[in-house]
Amino acid sequence: MRLFIFLLAIAFSLDVQAQNITISGYLEDAASGEKLIAANVYDSNSAKGTISNNFGFYSLTIPVGKVSLDFSYIGYTSQNIILDISEDRVLNIALQQAHTLDVVEIIAEESKRIAEETQMSVVEIPVQ
Repeated sequence: MRLFIFLLAIAFSLDVQAQNITISGYLEDAASGEKLIAANVYDSNSAKGTISNNFGFYSLTIPVGKVSLDFSYIGYTSQNIILDISEDRVLNIALQQAHTLDVVEIIAEESKRIAEETQMSVVEIPVQ
C-alpha cells in the first residue's frame, strides 16, 4: 500500500512538471541578421516575459496551451505570434526596422576657448 501511494505521488509530480513548456530562440534584425540585445518577449496569456541576452537569445517558460507572444524592440516593428503549444519549441524571430533616420547634418560655430583668455575670474573683497 505504501508503495502504491509513493508511486502515485511520483506520477502526480511528473504530471505537474509536464504542464510547463519552454519557448526559446534568437531575435535578430531582418535586414542585417544582427542579434538584438535586450529585446522584449512577452506572453499576454500567462503575463510572463523575458528579454534577450547579449547574444540575442531568449528563453521563456510558460504553461502549456494557447500563447500570444509579443516580440518588440526599440526602433523596430513589434511582432505578435499566436500558437497552441504542447511541447518545447524554438522560435527564431527577425524584426523589421520601423523607422530610419534621414541624413543628419550638425553645424557648429567656433567659439573662443576659455583656456586662451588670461583672466579666469574676479573676486572683489571690500576693505574696511
